Amino acid sequence: MIAEVILQMRIYAMYSLNKKVLVLMGVSFIFATSTSATIMGIVLSKINASALPFPGLIFCVPENVNTHFYAFWIPILAFESLLCFLALYKGYETFRSTSPSILPGHHLVQILLWDSVLYFVVLFATYLTNFLIFLIASQNLLEIPIGFSVAMSCVMGNRISLNVRNVNREFDLAHDSVKLAGHLSSPTDRPWSIVNPSRQTSLNDIEMTELRLMKAEIHTRI
Repeated sequence: MIAEVILQMRIYAMYSLNKKVLVLMGVSFIFATSTSATIMGIVLSKINASALPFPGLIFCVPENVNTHFYAFWIPILAFESLLCFLALYKGYETFRSTSPSILPGHHLVQILLWDSVLYFVVLFATYLTNFLIFLIASQNLLEIPIGFSVAMSCVMGNRISLNVRNVNREFDLAHDSVKLAGHLSSPTDRPWSIVNPSRQTSLNDIEMTELRLMKAEIHTRI
């Protein structure tokens, strides 16, 4: 659930703190969580467990599991699909510009979009596997994929958080280099000064950082 909240915060940031998007995600999240919790509660209230002896161990096996228990994963899959759609739509809206590479925050938006899609693909595949196991597998196998799905959710949540932290570190380093270059050069020699016939303007810190990151990416590709 924490990973879901993190992803929603990222998408909220991608939409420039749009309140409508926040309300849409919040209402959908509450609905999906409540529906899945209701299904889980109804099914678990009717489950019985029997102990099976094994040399040195005793295993508990669930019995009388509702055949529609697979419905627990449907609201989760629907909510994940909604988040993926919001991320893809914002990515398309951002990169359809004629010159997307020089937009302020382009690199950060690219990271947010890529992480959101990667998170969706991994988690959707995990939840879909759980759905299929709950649908066609025997009652004794229902608990097998649960631990894996929880672990993957935590791993992907940490990944998307660390990626944003890494981007912030790159911005800080580039910003420091810009400040250092400004101290070492004269105002007329600064490479980020842009002169036009009517006035002299300069790139802000975010735009200058973007240009430096683009330059580093070009050199890496070469």
